[in-house]
Amino acid sequence: MTRALLVLTAFLSSAAVLVLEILAGRLLAPYVGMSVYTWTAIISTVLAGLTVGNWTGGYLSRGRLNSDLRRLGMVLFAAAFATISILLLVKPLAASILSNTDNAMTGVILMSLGLFFLPAFLGGVASPIIATAVVTMTPGREGRALGAIYAAGSAGAIAGSAGSGFLLIPYLGSAQSTIAAAGVLGALAALWLVLTWQRFGGIAAAAVIIAMGFGADRHWQSVCDEESPTFCIRVIGFDGPNVASSSIRGMVLDHLVHGVNMEGNPTAILSPYAAQMDAAARILKPEGGAAFFVGGGAYTLPRAWLGRGRIVVAEIDPTVTKVAQDFFWVDTAEMEVLHQDARLALTQQANAAFDLVVGDAFKDVAAPFHLVTREFATLVSSKLRPQGIYLLNLVDRMPDPTALHAVLATLSDVFPSVVVWRDDQPSAGPNRHTFVIAAANRPEVLFGAERASIEGWAPHPVQAQDLASPMILTDDHAPLEHLLGLVSDTVQ
Repeated sequence: MTRALLVLTAFLSSAAVLVLEILAGRLLAPYVGMSVYTWTAIISTVLAGLTVGNWTGGYLSRGRLNSDLRRLGMVLFAAAFATISILLLVKPLAASILSNTDNAMTGVILMSLGLFFLPAFLGGVASPIIATAVVTMTPGREGRALGAIYAAGSAGAIAGSAGSGFLLIPYLGSAQSTIAAAGVLGALAALWLVLTWQRFGGIAAAAVIIAMGFGADRHWQSVCDEESPTFCIRVIGFDGPNVASSSIRGMVLDHLVHGVNMEGNPTAILSPYAAQMDAAARILKPEGGAAFFVGGGAYTLPRAWLGRGRIVVAEIDPTVTKVAQDFFWVDTAEMEVLHQDARLALTQQANAAFDLVVGDAFKDVAAPFHLVTREFATLVSSKLRPQGIYLLNLVDRMPDPTALHAVLATLSDVFPSVVVWRDDQPSAGPNRHTFVIAAANRPEVLFGAERASIEGWAPHPVQAQDLASPMILTDDHAPLEHLLGLVSDTVQ
């Protein structure tokens, strides 16, 4: 029975650590976004914690069964305590770290270490203690026993990662899922303390974790109005004492505003970059036409295009669409909304031909990399009518916009005509400019594009050297977030 319980403990404790690793991205997203740097920091932190924990657990294991199992109970209790504490620490830690650093990468690393290193470390301590106890109990069959523990740990990691993404986050949310992971660790701690004749300690440990769970649940106030597996979604009001009374609302996905809408006036585009994209679309395509929108968000641009032709919107997150409908005065009755990846959705438009394709899908400060590659540009080109236009936007730093140059070189490898507009003043932080790019299969389509400039925007001259970037973005190599790394330094 004890061996079976140890195998179960290996399974559940590994599952709890992997649940926490997946949850880490959701817990950090409202403060630092979900870039490749966020996941790199999280994964590195958890692996570092497990590594140091494994070494420490091996040092603490003595081969004396009862004392090792008692020590296992205490380690699991500490892991449960550290896990539940994350919910109490995340907001004050974010406020302290992000107010004292202008470098987003540093902020992500410090927050990851401060919140997730200790729980991962304690989870790592448990593993060699379990392994030592099983080996002590099975002389002569050590290899089989260790194999069972390693297999249980790996199976638990699979169950934890799959369960958190497919079940816990969608149905419980981040906070309740964190409490559940702490509850599992606390139950295991109580079990081993009771079995090693520390009944009072086991009961006390369970009581402490239960009390902390209730306290954390009551204390926790999610910054998300809606939480999906993809985004933490918030609705903010600009002209009223609260969201309900505001006639101008913004949609925040994770930590950045992704759309601003005005009640009763779909063509009022308040975000400068969106206004420039809308103006370019209307002036260069005055007759309207069929439009495919890569990304929905607040549906600002699709909403403004209503009545001008067929509208297809690829928005990967159905919760985003529901929030847009409920809070942003979006009526999708005259739109074809596809809740799937935009590249897949466009590929499946088998016989469709569009007059306009608008690229406005972002994950943090960058578009998903597979939506800026040469292969995607080729797909867009194939779906455009001869007089069609492809519009997209990009944020980059001046005076050396390396990401812009790579995107321009990539587009120019597919489209014979490319033009760019740039905001006159940095609008997204120090030295950070927003660019709107138009590409067409026929050069004459973009003749006179300068007349599509709105106030505060101007054509950005495209020099030959801009198109001679040594980097063409491809499905094999598209390090857009790396090229934009310095841009994210100032994102809060």
